[in-house]
Amino acid sequence: MIPMSFPGPIKRINAEQVADALAMAVVISLPWSTTLTASLISLWLLSTLPFLRSPWLQKSLSSLRKLLTTPAGALPVWLWLIAALGMLWADVSWLERLRGLAGFHKLLVIPLLLVQFRRSE
Repeated sequence: MIPMSFPGPIKRINAEQVADALAMAVVISLPWSTTLTASLISLWLLSTLPFLRSPWLQKSLSSLRKLLTTPAGALPVWLWLIAALGMLWADVSWLERLRGLAGFHKLLVIPLLLVQFRRSE
């Protein structure tokens, strides 16, 4: 096996910085693209897997609970719930109703991004 050495700046990148950079990329792409946003959200969630140790997870969940009581955290969830309730009055099949709700799923990522940026340096 050949040992690989990386230049100095690559060695200093840690997982938190990668998660923060991907979260910023998600925020930038959120209003414009659906495919890019979905891909970036997947990468961002994968990059946060190393942080799912018990103490960090408990701290994040309590931070998320607190955030959902603020207008910035609750508004996206309420908008998604209103959209889901609005689908009940549609005159189409259930499959088409669920497809119509697909554009609103990005709203549920906003509280998670707020938690990411609160704990970020």
